[in-house]
Amino acid sequence: MRLVESTSIMTLAVEDVADDVRDFQQSMGLSEASDDEITETITDLRRLVKGGRLPVYRALSGIADAADIEIEGHRHWAYDIRYAVPYGGGSSNYVVISASVAERDVDWLSTLAVIGTDEREIRPNGGASLPVVKIEKASGQKMPFPKGLTLRA
Repeated sequence: MRLVESTSIMTLAVEDVADDVRDFQQSMGLSEASDDEITETITDLRRLVKGGRLPVYRALSGIADAADIEIEGHRHWAYDIRYAVPYGGGSSNYVVISASVAERDVDWLSTLAVIGTDEREIRPNGGASLPVVKIEKASGQKMPFPKGLTLRA
């Protein structure tokens, strides 16, 4: 499995990644993604990487201010802000955190395994640092946060 041995999808051939993704999906009992779905997702992700980092988004419910945000344990992020919704959905009282993750700190196999499930998810490796860029309330109002705030997967 080339994808497991690599810290990046940027340099691997899409065909090699596709084989690894389908093998992993089979082992996890997930439905297999098509070649088109895999190619489209990898192309989208490659387009997003800037300076070795990917923008990521996470919605959290019940956050009154930045001090309420737990620093550790943020393993599920969206790479498309439209998919950053609170767990369980439905709540209108939430914030969206915009951050970034180093490409080398992404669990690419787990990230790509959800292709075809209508997820646009990035799964950072445990302990990965995610510097916060912006926090907005569901209303679009910006929320102040401490300079240098970094969350961990």
